[in-house]
Formats: sequence, structure tokens, C-alpha cells
Amino acid sequence: MFSTLNKTKYGDCVACGSKDTEVVKVKKDTYCTQCHQKNKALEQIEKQKRKNAIRLDGSKVRKLGKVVQDLDFAERNALIADIDREFSFYIRLRDADKYGYTHCFTSGKRLHYLKLDCGHYISRMHMATRWDADNCRPQSKQDNQMLHGNIEVFKEKLEAEQKGITDILYERSKEVTKPTMNDLKQLLIHWREKAKFVKSKLI
Repeated sequence: MFSTLNKTKYGDCVACGSKDTEVVKVKKDTYCTQCHQKNKALEQIEKQKRKNAIRLDGSKVRKLGKVVQDLDFAERNALIADIDREFSFYIRLRDADKYGYTHCFTSGKRLHYLKLDCGHYISRMHMATRWDADNCRPQSKQDNQMLHGNIEVFKEKLEAEQKGITDILYERSKEVTKPTMNDLKQLLIHWREKAKFVKSKLI
């Protein structure tokens, strides 16, 4: 099992290669929080697979079907978490300088990207706009978390950039979409490449 006894600190992730990010130490290695959660999910998946590597009979088919659904759900969530991480890197670093500093979109505070969140105008619960770069900007943790996105200021600044964009985003968010596993894998490849590009400008 993965230990979470050690406090989170900053360092390099041995899994995804992220630098100077929040990490959790597991034995002698350090993992970013996203990879740490993914590893725990994958560990549970493997554990369930081992438990269910048994001969089926009629009474076990229904139970195994439920387990398979649960495993698919866990795998899907792990993939979404990976996309969230890469997309967040891209949004926070897109306009950052070579030292990793940029501005909170709503407060204007100049902060290092590690101190910023990926803020969403339309809530990330709407999958159609969850990874829409028009919908997201870097935000301080104060504005994104404590002020719940500081939405009124967010809207005002988006409209100043592009008149009518908030209505467009609202309409996009209403699109019913459920990406397949293949869709999610393609999205991960796309945003991983975009994140890699913006990370490359850091010194």
C-alpha cells in the first residue's frame, strides 16, 4: 500500500517528470499528488483483478459484472485526472515568463505557477467545457477556492478580451458529451504535448 504519512512537499515526480510540484514520498521515490492518486487507483484495480481471477459459475456472473463496471469507472477517473493535470499545467504556464511567473486572471496578483490553480469560468462539472482553453485561466487559490472562482470578475475580464465569449461558453457547456476511453486517451496525448511545450520555456 502507498503511505501518506509523510507531508506533501515540493519536488520532482518520478512518474510523469513534473518539476518543482507538490509531491508525496513513497519509500524512496516522490510522486506528484495526481500520480500518487492514480497509482493508488491502479493498485486497487489490480487488487480487484487478482481477487476475481477465479472460475466463474452462475452465482458469480452478476457480481463479477459489477466489479468490471467498477474497474472501468476507476480507470476512466484515473485517465480524467491525468488530463486535468496536463491541462492545468498548460493553462497556468501558457502566458508565464521563463521563471514560471504569471498573473491571477481575476485578482491580477503576480504568482509562480505552482501557487496558482487552473480556474474555470463554466464549472468543470460540464465535460463539454472542462478542457476548453477559452473557458480557463490561471487563478490564485484565494480567488479559485475561497471566492469560488470570483465569477463576476472572471466574466467581466473574459468579455473585455472577447465580446460575447461568456454566452458562447455557456452554449458550449450545454452540449451533451460523454467521451469514450479512446477519446480520453487522445485528449491526454494532446494536452500532454501542449503542457510539454509550455514547460520547455522554463529555465
